[in-house]
Amino acid sequence: RCVKEHYDLKPATTVEGFCPSSGRANGTVLNGYNLHTLFGISNKTYIIKSAESSFNQYWDGLLSTSKMVATTPTVSRWNAVNAGMTINVTGNVAYFHPFRTAPGDLDVKGVLKVKGMTTWGSSFSFELPLTTVTTCELPTSADNNSIQINGFRIADRNAGAKLPSGGLYEVANKYFTNQVGHPDYIAGSIGGDPTAGISQKPEIAAIVGEYRVFKSGTSIGEAGSACSGFELGRGKGTWRLPTGSNVGGSAETNQMLAQTRYSKYRVFLLSTVTTKSTNSLSTKHSGVFMPLMGYAHSPAAVGGSYWSSTPSTSSGLAHNIFVTNSSAVVRIDYQWRGYVARCVEV
Repeated sequence: RCVKEHYDLKPATTVEGFCPSSGRANGTVLNGYNLHTLFGISNKTYIIKSAESSFNQYWDGLLSTSKMVATTPTVSRWNAVNAGMTINVTGNVAYFHPFRTAPGDLDVKGVLKVKGMTTWGSSFSFELPLTTVTTCELPTSADNNSIQINGFRIADRNAGAKLPSGGLYEVANKYFTNQVGHPDYIAGSIGGDPTAGISQKPEIAAIVGEYRVFKSGTSIGEAGSACSGFELGRGKGTWRLPTGSNVGGSAETNQMLAQTRYSKYRVFLLSTVTTKSTNSLSTKHSGVFMPLMGYAHSPAAVGGSYWSSTPSTSSGLAHNIFVTNSSAVVRIDYQWRGYVARCVEV
């Protein structure tokens, strides 16, 4: 009999890699996908003895006999050769765990295989082509190139904005991962071409958009006034820097901090507003990136700092959000260091 005749239910073709939970940093999704469910076979009649995956177990997805695993991706092995895996299954329970994906991530294709015995004594071997997808989307012009976080909107890369003149801006390092050589690693020199190194990577070029840091010595007042030059959403003059505080509370930086998520060593903000998909059966999410852009005063640094409009009580200091590839915090730092202005609209 052909393989398809063994299926009791319709097998899956895709699994969701995006996970809206704030837990797990940049690891696997919170709950793995049961292999019986993915293959569309009954766990009462098909006893799985072994499972095999062609997905890169260090970067794309792995197999386990546990529903929840706390594995993080191994950056140095994102392009490992023959990185699939095979596991023995005891107890007739096994799961596939894709690593968390983010808006703009490419689909990941692979093949799963299971082998075992039926309750009537026949052996079986099934193969399932599978794609890990991301339903969390980058905002478009229809969304005013921004996402909603509670009572304000935050711009996505300030895409399409007409930046004011005055020489305050420099092109920043743009790190989507800190692994040199990875397709998501982009490092443009300060003052250089913002699309340097990405001409052969259109999927990344579409994500990068316009990112800038302010030159060393620029004050948050100057950065804030630059926001009024952005022409997104309701138009010029409606954008400003977010309010900030490093002691909790409802400051906009703290609301942004609560919406910080991670994916394979990328950082993004998740909108607090969701919509229903066209079939009304699933929830649609959107998000914007927080690149690890470096700083004007230290271009080689891997991290991202984003100004608020709130100065510290100490002269020359101000509040900002600082992100790495697995953490985020609101802190106080020197205004002269030349960080990023990510503007909001209320």
